[in-house]
Amino acid sequence: MSTQTRSLLDILPGIVMPVSEVTEKLAWMWAPEVVEGQDTPAEYRASQMNLILHLGLKTTEQDALDQFHTAVDFAQKTPCRIIVLCPDSSSCNDCPLEGKLFSQCYIGPKQRESCYCEALILGYPPSQANFLENQVSVWLEADLPTYYWIHRLDPKRVAEQYLSFTQFCRRVVYDSSVDPGYADLPWPEANKVRDIAFSRLFTVRQPMGQFLSSYEPQALVEGLEKVTITHAPGKAGDAQQLLNWMRSSLEACAQQSKHPCTAKVSLHEDPQACLVDIHWSYSNEKHFDWTYSGDNCHPQLSANFGRGEVNYPLQIRKLTTAEVISEALFF
Repeated sequence: MSTQTRSLLDILPGIVMPVSEVTEKLAWMWAPEVVEGQDTPAEYRASQMNLILHLGLKTTEQDALDQFHTAVDFAQKTPCRIIVLCPDSSSCNDCPLEGKLFSQCYIGPKQRESCYCEALILGYPPSQANFLENQVSVWLEADLPTYYWIHRLDPKRVAEQYLSFTQFCRRVVYDSSVDPGYADLPWPEANKVRDIAFSRLFTVRQPMGQFLSSYEPQALVEGLEKVTITHAPGKAGDAQQLLNWMRSSLEACAQQSKHPCTAKVSLHEDPQACLVDIHWSYSNEKHFDWTYSGDNCHPQLSANFGRGEVNYPLQIRKLTTAEVISEALFF
């Protein structure tokens, strides 16, 4: 069921216009200025890629605005053409596609950091989803790589109608803490797909990995019986990605040290939990505990791997949402 009270097209900023006129208006906006008989190209428009943001019917008004502004923030650092696809369940099956154009001039700390952001927004009835690929291909900037970001689309609908989008995209990203059903889709090229939840934890994995790497691999796996991650509601994707990373790292330690690791791994949701709470339990006095709330950048670490007890906070720089998207798209 849709959670929209207004159409997503109405919610997002921009100027409404017929779909056929959007590219013409863009061409007029970026036409060279004539100065003393010479053409002067638009100085701050240097698009590097296309970014398709595909919103689903379950996207709320505030959620739609949040994702849109994240895309615009991303475009301020990585100039791109943003194409936003907005389904509207309230429109009739035969209603025409609707267009909207958004543009913004971003002035950085220094004038040379200025750039223009542009977003082409398409409203469509879900019944006309089969026409999307043709319309999007017209709006894409030719000869530039295309990236596809899906958000709150029904997984079944993605499987039936939208997997074809991935054929011409360099990378496909989604957030498993928001859309857990995407992980099991039959992606034509699974190597193109990235989970935003994994990217969001980059600055968590990095200091944790640096700390654990200061110990011998055998010390980490010897006697390890259980790895448990407890997470807050709505953070299952983050916790699962962290658990997957730990499992693969411990398997590598076991292989390197030639010491088997038979620890059980488990995931639990707790309304009272921080973003993620991690606990490694051993058959002896060793242990590893990590608590990270996500609201501050000082997770608490407590560990003993046979060299004595260690207790201290670690410094973590929390990534902005736009930085998380960049990490998922490019790395």
